[in-house]
Amino acid sequence: MHFAGSWMIANYKDLVPDFDWGVAYLPKEARRSSVPGGKYLAAFQNTGVEKEAAAFIEWISKAENNAQYCRENSYLSQVKGNENLDYDFGKEYFDIFSRELAATSAQPGAEWGYQEFTGAIQNDLRDKLIDVLAGKTTADQYVEEMDGIFTEKLTELKQ
Repeated sequence: MHFAGSWMIANYKDLVPDFDWGVAYLPKEARRSSVPGGKYLAAFQNTGVEKEAAAFIEWISKAENNAQYCRENSYLSQVKGNENLDYDFGKEYFDIFSRELAATSAQPGAEWGYQEFTGAIQNDLRDKLIDVLAGKTTADQYVEEMDGIFTEKLTELKQ
């Protein structure tokens, strides 16, 4: 398994042509979720091209321009009306990612946005998951240990 997002579809298509790969739903119980992400555009003051920058952002944000950009670059669109784009490759994969995002509450995005916390725990999260995958510890032990680490880091950050 490779845990990645929709941005990898074009890479897999181009770089992994001789392997039967696909996209699957994340395991789910009563509540399921993905991690919302995105790309952002910004314009800055005092550049001398503020009007041009604003015009470009307005242009690329129009549904038809955004749809073309997303189809050609294998991205999910954040623009209403572009939820079901007709991709040249992998439409069924993008549909799965879209349904996962539709089931996602605001909580993961809010948590992901707390970069001080995510930065403090991401190495433990990864390293201890590797131990589970290698059979050195169980998934239940991993969850219990990570709960302790999360609690400790959040306590430290609140001080």
